[in-house]
Amino acid sequence: LALATQACAQEASELRLELDTGGHLSVIRALSADAAGRHVASASEDKTVRVWDLAGAAPPVVLRGYAGPGNDGMVNAVALSPDGRFAAVGGYFGPHHAVDATFGDVRIFDTRTREVVRVLEGHRYVVDSIAYSAERDELAVTGQGGIVMRWKDPFGAAPEALPPLDSQASRVLRVAYAAGGTRVLAATTDYGLRMWSLPEGAEIEPPEAEPLWDIVVSGLAVSPDGTRFA
Repeated sequence: LALATQACAQEASELRLELDTGGHLSVIRALSADAAGRHVASASEDKTVRVWDLAGAAPPVVLRGYAGPGNDGMVNAVALSPDGRFAAVGGYFGPHHAVDATFGDVRIFDTRTREVVRVLEGHRYVVDSIAYSAERDELAVTGQGGIVMRWKDPFGAAPEALPPLDSQASRVLRVAYAAGGTRVLAATTDYGLRMWSLPEGAEIEPPEAEPLWDIVVSGLAVSPDGTRFA
């Protein structure tokens, strides 16, 4: 009885009271839509991802992962699979202010069951951006540390880790695919805009790149046909 009481007390101490207002309670860091434009996922500092039915036929699906004290559990990035069935989620996933911990594991959620079905390991630091290329069936993950990690078949049963791309910057704020998945773009805090060709991963010098080297590039958008970016 004493052991049961102690276990119940420990379990109760880990419970959190949370008010669900139907929307996010903090800053929204990223958005991602499925291929048909039926659903949009929003990633927030409130440590949740909400998947919205744009037709308004159903309330949003709320994805909750591990949420610790402080920044631990904040969600900075999300990418939906083309059919909207899965969501790749990244952020600050490690003990608050820890020195040697890993923060960048990417969780793959099933948006129907709301459960984590697998974890993509390899990005050590906090994740700031995730992008998916339907043409290549490839996921790019990046953030602090400046390395762009990539996985083939990221929403399948056996994702394959691909060679990483090094931006040579301390942090990448945004990553995107362009030109039908043959280019990867990265907006950095201290090395302007970086670009690579795929599948070989060779660096490409972006047009008029040098004036951006000393500027924090915090935004990046690619045209629907993939031929232009801003």
